[in-house]
Amino acid sequence: MNKSDFFRHVTIDDYSATPKYQQLANAIIQAVKTGKIAEQEVLPSINELSFEFAISRDTAEK
Repeated sequence: MNKSDFFRHVTIDDYSATPKYQQLANAIIQAVKTGKIAEQEVLPSINELSFEFAISRDTAEK
């Protein structure tokens, strides 16, 4: 899977009461469980996650 596919399957809602780091973790877990992301697949870097989702590096790292 290329990076653009990853970001299609993983989204963050800016208006949710759930913290962004938790949304990111939940979305990745769900994508793996449903087979949208392979279990051994390399995820984007913290810098890529923070840039793509407009979140801080600390949030992406959690």
